[in-house]
Amino acid sequence: MSLSALVSSEKTSSWQTLLTLDRKSDDFTHLARGLLSDQKTRKSEQFTEEEAVNLIDLIDQTILQHTDITKELKSTAFTVLRRLCGTFGRLPTSCSIDVDFKTEDLPFATRGYTDLWKRDLNGGKVAVKALRFGPDDDRSMITKRFCKEILLWKILNHPNILPFYGISMNPKQFCMVSPWMENGNVLSYTRRNPEANRLRLLIDVASGLKYLHRASLVHGNIRGSNILISDSQPPQALLADFGLNTIIFDPFSFTKASINWTAPELLTPDNSTHEPSISSDTYALAMVIYEVLTGTPPLAGRGKTELACKVALEDERPRRPRDSEKLGFTDKVWEVLQKCWEKKPSARPSVDIVSSCLKQAADTWAVDVPAFLLSSKPKVEQARNTEDQAKDFANQLDETLDQIGISEDLGKTYLKYLQKLCGAYGVLPASLMLTDGFDKIEPRPFASGRFAHVYKATYNGQPVVAKALKTASVDDLEDVHKRFAKQVVGWKWLRHENILPFVGVASLPPPFSIVSVRVENGDIASFMRANPDQNPFTLLVDVTNGLQYLHEHDFVHGNLRGANILINSENRACLADFGLFAIIEETTSIEPEATGITRGSMVRWTAPEILNPEMYSGRGERACKKPPSKSTDIYALGMTIFEVVSGRRPFEHTNLDVEVIQKVLSGARPEKPSVGFSDALWTLLTHTWVEVFETADLASSVRPDITEVLGLLQDEAEDWSRTRGPLDFPSPTEQTPSAADSTDSLGFADQLVGPARRRSCGCST
Repeated sequence: MSLSALVSSEKTSSWQTLLTLDRKSDDFTHLARGLLSDQKTRKSEQFTEEEAVNLIDLIDQTILQHTDITKELKSTAFTVLRRLCGTFGRLPTSCSIDVDFKTEDLPFATRGYTDLWKRDLNGGKVAVKALRFGPDDDRSMITKRFCKEILLWKILNHPNILPFYGISMNPKQFCMVSPWMENGNVLSYTRRNPEANRLRLLIDVASGLKYLHRASLVHGNIRGSNILISDSQPPQALLADFGLNTIIFDPFSFTKASINWTAPELLTPDNSTHEPSISSDTYALAMVIYEVLTGTPPLAGRGKTELACKVALEDERPRRPRDSEKLGFTDKVWEVLQKCWEKKPSARPSVDIVSSCLKQAADTWAVDVPAFLLSSKPKVEQARNTEDQAKDFANQLDETLDQIGISEDLGKTYLKYLQKLCGAYGVLPASLMLTDGFDKIEPRPFASGRFAHVYKATYNGQPVVAKALKTASVDDLEDVHKRFAKQVVGWKWLRHENILPFVGVASLPPPFSIVSVRVENGDIASFMRANPDQNPFTLLVDVTNGLQYLHEHDFVHGNLRGANILINSENRACLADFGLFAIIEETTSIEPEATGITRGSMVRWTAPEILNPEMYSGRGERACKKPPSKSTDIYALGMTIFEVVSGRRPFEHTNLDVEVIQKVLSGARPEKPSVGFSDALWTLLTHTWVEVFETADLASSVRPDITEVLGLLQDEAEDWSRTRGPLDFPSPTEQTPSAADSTDSLGFADQLVGPARRRSCGCST
């Protein structure tokens, strides 16, 4: 039915009035909130079925299908919609999808309480899944639950959750439609591909489950057969059958329940609740980890009734397999699995902890090495346990990348292998290590930053700086060394005119130092103060070109601000100090000192989701520390544009970092200066500073794409030139290093010397 017809069918004119209002206006929000509040208090018997069906589509079409509605209003509308759908067993017509099939046709597969068909849709293959009812099932109750739960799947959006296409309204029953995955489930896929990285697939599973749990949603039926493998490259694991166990759950119907993966509290008759929960999902996830790594179901070999008693009453759990280390069961992984299998639900760890453990195991246990480097299986085993062998592999990969570069897909793949290898063992290719050639290195640092002490040096006659990283303690050294190796190894091949050239790694000053070219014009802020007639937008175009180059090669800056943008001898801006946050992330904190002024702090340029991950990651669970991302780089870029154009740091008049953080988390952003910012530029900056939530329930704001920022800055640079002077406009090009300095490509230093820089930091030559 059309929207106008739906509105005319309502007895009140309020919905008609709502359609005439701007959806961004307070009037629309106020009226919509009132209409929804009325529906929340109406009892189900006050609706006719026709009224309920019309109202379901009205709420869906006037509120939920629009992106310019407030998050709060969408949440309220979604709550009302789920209640109506669950009460009347109906769904919005937007969920309907037309697939040519009949339930009388022979299913492609049958399992548990579902039948599966493979069908064509719009030139592709789709999976059509229908619930199979038993003679004693309450069809009406299950249909109502289905309509309520399936709406949740409709709004989920995550790379490790199987996408929802819609519902095929078969006359006899609702059928769920989703993409068809030719790779099948994780069990059949790993049987066909024994060399598949199982730990990486399990990390995908944990990532999808973490997404659900952060939105206080429960999967309810996690097992290997409900985890599909995408057809993408590389293949990813996708959680499927979300919510089906909630729809038809009966813990004592052992023909339906997945006993081998079911938590003991769901199998105990005297328990007051038998509903699946976040804790029971964690229990099942641990069983899936066991299942995928061993290739066999957990606790196999018993009948369902016997197994249920053993699990619930005798605490039977899987035993650690022989040669478990070779399968991926490191001591830490097995310890976490045992905690996941605790009888008391509250004693089980969060999925965040499980995911972190899997990532650590994936990095340290089985480093994937390209097949062309492996001549025999013993060599593979030796590579997993020998640092010297890891160095050999790193050198071979390094030589290969010297030939092919990282621009093509093959080079990017090899670089990922190399980063993983270096991060697992803390090794670096020999070509990055600077042993000879230092003509001079000063014994004392001439400056210190947040993450490092900076020394002046001369290498092969070239002025350089050596940046010695700080660590919190000797105990941190090994972990920092591994993160250092993983980050630094990729910098060798980053070659761009707006990236500070990287020379290599030295052991002096100890324990390890990053060596980069020394520039003469200082950072962008001091350069602009010394050169007020300089077009700031040409420099900002440089900055954005450099950041775009990093993002295209899957690098995140993580500490973008004026102090980390250096001006070379050609008056071009070069990005420096990127990646340091990822190296030092575990041994330092961005928490401010509440009692002092920390002018070197990065909080003024830091996105709110990093300052307080829990606030932005969803409900119901304490969030882990959030690393910088391309999105948080865009936020920092917006703050840097403000800094350069205005000549002021963000929140200049707020001295304490703790006060800055409080302002940012409360929604405060810099105020528009009276000069220097066009309306278009200011609008763009406000969009770079939006809050980004990681919740599954409703859509979050999205920061602008870097190409959008670059395009506007180019326009601003041309406008500035027309009104104030000639334009020297840069074009993004890649540098081609000479054979003599093939290791040059990237570097950093917010304390590099030059006349302007010496004025700003009080240094002297």
